[in-house]
Formats: sequence, C-alpha cells, structure tokens
Amino acid sequence: YLDIINAFNDAKCIPCPFCFAGKILAVDNLIDSRRSPETSDIMSLLSDHTCNCTSVSSFIEGVKLAYQNREFRGELLR
Repeated sequence: YLDIINAFNDAKCIPCPFCFAGKILAVDNLIDSRRSPETSDIMSLLSDHTCNCTSVSSFIEGVKLAYQNREFRGELLR
C-alpha cells in the first residue's frame, strides 16, 4: 500500500486518520480490478466514504498517480 500512500502524498491528498485505511484499501481494490480507473469510478469510490477531509480533485489525482505507478512497475493484474 506504500505506493498508494506515496501517490496520495504527491497529489497533496492526505486523508485523516479516521478514513485513511478505508480509502487506501478501496483504492487498492479499484486499481486491481480495472484496467484504468475513470473519473466516474473514482467519484463513486469517494461517495462511499463520508469523510470530506481531502479535496475531490486531489483524491482523483492521487488514485490516477497510484495507478500509473503500478502500471509503470508492471504490478497490475492482467
């Protein structure tokens, strides 16, 4: 999960301790289940979490960065 945490940091998306684990695990699941997460997929994921500690744009950027990082390292499930 460190790759997701680093991508969130790069995107200036820092979830609070209340929702941190849930968002990280949900993003990991989303990345592993899709070829390339669309903005609508990410928005749907974000709507499942009631905490508004991060901006929507930074969260979307963080998810896309995490996907790109895994794709670059060849760690995506095919």
